[in-house]
Amino acid sequence: TWGNHYPPLKIWKEKNMIKTTIIGRATKDFQLRKDGEDRSWGVFTVASNRNYVKKGAEEPEADYIDVYVSGKFAEICGDKIRKGMNIVAIGDLEIKRSSRDGKEYTNVEMRNADIHWFSKKE
Repeated sequence: TWGNHYPPLKIWKEKNMIKTTIIGRATKDFQLRKDGEDRSWGVFTVASNRNYVKKGAEEPEADYIDVYVSGKFAEICGDKIRKGMNIVAIGDLEIKRSSRDGKEYTNVEMRNADIHWFSKKE
């Protein structure tokens, strides 16, 4: 049996899906915005430390992932998510590559995220 904590089976049948979980801290307050049709959406960044330290480094490196949320849930996130809060985000991962000034860039984003937040570290 699947149990209560697994997503519904239909999720696994979607095409071209990279579903992932990010655990980290919000780097700034959630930025709520409206589009031209008055629909709510927003973005915030989650910093997640790697679980290893590179040789010669004093602390682990962190990865920064932009998390996009839309609709009514974006309005709720706008009221709740603040810098430093513990975040668990589960969503679709998008990897975008671009070049600018002769340099290649990779940006990792999460969309359609389910987000859980917890109070700041005391």
